[in-house]
Amino acid sequence: MSTTPLIVCVDDQREVGSALLRDLEPLTSHFTVVDCTSAAEAWEELEEADSRGRPVALLICDHLMPVETGVAFLTRVRSDFRFRGVHSILLTGMATQQDTIEAINAAQLDRYVSKPWDPQRLLTVVKEELTRWVLENSLPTDRFEGSLAGDVIMRESWRDGTDPRA
Repeated sequence: MSTTPLIVCVDDQREVGSALLRDLEPLTSHFTVVDCTSAAEAWEELEEADSRGRPVALLICDHLMPVETGVAFLTRVRSDFRFRGVHSILLTGMATQQDTIEAINAAQLDRYVSKPWDPQRLLTVVKEELTRWVLENSLPTDRFEGSLAGDVIMRESWRDGTDPRA
């Protein structure tokens, strides 16, 4: 049984999933990155992770997908108590302003990234969300060295009154 935290990427276009896997490859020493082509497949991945006690750190989800939109899926995930701590990024080039507002409100979206994305910017955003997830779960940051955003660690350490240099 692996306890390596998961990053689940959901996009109905296989080439987008492949691009996400490629762009997030620098994180694979500390996180397992999987790609799913539908919300149903991603839900199965979440269910399996939960049944095995494997933490899910982040969902990166396209909005416009057949059967269930990304916003609907992220809302469903957020409403399940088992996955409330999972961070989420909506990844799309087609969402309307209303979709984005719904995602922020109903799905409690953490971030939004437009397609096409800049690979370095995406990696930065993902590292920031993973860092927040690690800190919220009181995990030792040194366990994830190189996969986290140092500026977020510093900012959060100063905010809660701890000196990160100590």
